[in-house]
Order: sequence, then C-alpha cells, then structure tokens
Amino acid sequence: MKDCIVLVGKKGLYDNAALALVKAFEGSDKDVVFLDESEICSGSGIKGYILASRYFPALSGLFLRKFLKKYKIKQKKRVRLPRVVPATEKCENVLYRFYPRAVVCFTPRSLSLFVAAKKRTGYAGAVVSGVFDFLPPAGMRVAGADFSLAPTKECAARLKGECLVTGMPVSAAKSEKEQARRQLGIKGEKPVLLVTGGRYCSGRAMRAAREFSAFSDVMQIVLSGGENGANFVEKHCPQVIVAAEEDMDVLYAAADVAVIAPTAFIAAECLTRRLPTVMLPPVNKGQKLTFKALKEVCVPAKDSSSALKAAMELLMDKNILERTQKGAALLGEKGEERLKAAVEEIVSRLKGKEVFAEQEEQPAEKEGGSEGGKEDESAGGEDARGE
Repeated sequence: MKDCIVLVGKKGLYDNAALALVKAFEGSDKDVVFLDESEICSGSGIKGYILASRYFPALSGLFLRKFLKKYKIKQKKRVRLPRVVPATEKCENVLYRFYPRAVVCFTPRSLSLFVAAKKRTGYAGAVVSGVFDFLPPAGMRVAGADFSLAPTKECAARLKGECLVTGMPVSAAKSEKEQARRQLGIKGEKPVLLVTGGRYCSGRAMRAAREFSAFSDVMQIVLSGGENGANFVEKHCPQVIVAAEEDMDVLYAAADVAVIAPTAFIAAECLTRRLPTVMLPPVNKGQKLTFKALKEVCVPAKDSSSALKAAMELLMDKNILERTQKGAALLGEKGEERLKAAVEEIVSRLKGKEVFAEQEEQPAEKEGGSEGGKEDESAGGEDARGE
C-alpha cells in the first residue's frame, strides 16, 4: 500500500505550492491528495461547503442557510433539516479515511483544525505548516505543528519547532527573449515593461498600466490581465498589450523590468528569472509581508508614479545585475525539487510507524466490575447447563 500525503490549500491563494507537489509526486510510490480548504472548513470565506465527491463522497455536507433565504422558509414551520457535518469532524474523517503519513496545511485555518484533530484522534503522522510567504503569517506559527516548511532561512528563523527550507516551487524559465517577443507581437528595440497584478488582475495594476501607457513611445507596456485586463485596456489604453495568466513564462522572458502587485509567488517568479522588479503598494496582509521582506532585492513604490520612475531607473541602472543576483540567491535554485525532497524527508522519518497511536487499554475494575460480573455469569450458565 502506498504512503498517502494530504495537502490542504486554498484555491487561488497557495494552490501553486500544492499543485507543484502533486505534479512532483506523479508516478512515484506515494499518493498525494489535494483538498481545497472550503471543502473541509466552515468559516473559510466561502459560504457553505461541499466536499469533493471524487475524493470522499461519504463526507459531503449541505449548506442550508442560502436555501432557507432563497425559498423564504421560516424556522417556525419546523422544517426538518439534515445535519451539517462540522469542520472538526471532517478533518478527523480525512485522517481516518486516507491514513496519511503527513498532512501539509497551507492556511492558518486548516492548520489549526488538523492540529486539533491530531490531539483528538491519536494521529501519529505529521501535521506540517507549509509557509509560502517571505515572512510567516501569525496563524502559521502554531505550536502543535510537527514540522514547518519555509521558502527562506529568514522566514524559517521566525517559525517554531523544526523547519525545513524549501525555496519557492517555481519552474525554470522555458522561453527565450526573442522568441517570447515574437509570440507577443512586440516589434522594435523598445524596452518592455511588464505589469502584473495576480490571478484576477487587480485594479491597482490596471490603473498603473493606464498611467504607464503615456510613455508607450519609449517603452512597450505589457499587462498580465486576462479578460478583465483586456476589457480595461480596450477602453482606456489600447496601446497596451494584454496577455493571459497562462502565458506568464512568455511574459517574464520578454520583459526587461516588471512592476508587480507584491504577492509571494509573482515576486518569486521574477526573482528566480533575475528580472528587475518594482513592487506596487500592498493591499492586504499577505502583500504587506512580501513588501516588507523584499525591500532589499525589489524596489518598493508608494504609488504608480513612483513605480514608473523606479522602473525607468532600473532600465538605466548599471548595477542592476548585482540586485537581481541578490534576489535569486535569496531563494536558491530548484525550488520544486527542494520542496519534494523536504516532504519526502518528513515522510521517511515516519516510515514503519503506525499512523494512529495505539489507544491505552483501560484497567479492569478490581471488584464488582463489569468484566468480573461477566465471568461469574458465564460460569453460572455452564453450571446450569450441566445440571
């Protein structure tokens, strides 16, 4: 029977790391199951939860309130409602169903739930805190976690317990600059400035692209924006080139400098590819951590105007190579391989051990106990049959 590893992430947030692990273990002697936090944890920002039927249909729950509201059902009618499975029970059921050697949690909510489930069930595997920010969020520093994964030594130093440094699971660049520019339809020798705002193209990134487009005579602006960005560009700045998120490797290869929303994975991809990077102001806690941690290797900007100025200075900076090399050294190389090796090391330490610790036997009662009563009763029964 193969060892199982359960990964618990959040769609659109840390699924890059989880999917990198799923891909890394394909065809190996280990089964890897990726679960979205919303399938398990109530109160995770998504109203209701429906468990993924492809993994464990027996644990599926129903979300009730939206139906009560939609059909205007009042509680006084005493409508009989099915029981919703609590998140705590679901986490325990995940452990009992998969018998995982390790559970890697990428979010504070899932980590706290599985640490609690470990205590209640006697689970003897490893609950792992998977941190993929450059500074650890407070919720990922839970004392009950057995191991922690961190992208850098600086991040690892802020975590409790044993921590393995993994780097960021960023794939190596596959495209070359000339080929990438031809693919995007960029002609001429003008420098290329990439603006990217994450999966859904943040409004701040789109507004920055519009502001930068005033200088399209001296540089080519490229926005990673998908459908949202395309609609915005068509209306406000048609001279900007828009590309989908799937083309990120091509965009990084074509760019001379990048202006990014300071999310951890986008920053890691730029640093790994030695791309000079300017960070737009952060808009949430995760971005604030990245913004604070990377001030030495990326250029922080207060607004779009200062970001444009910083990008132009980077294009003319003679010492830019030193800055980009420092950023690449922060993460190291082969992030995907290092992450896989760290998880394999955790699993190997648990090899040969039972996934669930044996429950301690309850001591028998000395006198008048249930066990003694059963023995007397059975003896009396035999005597009766003998007579």
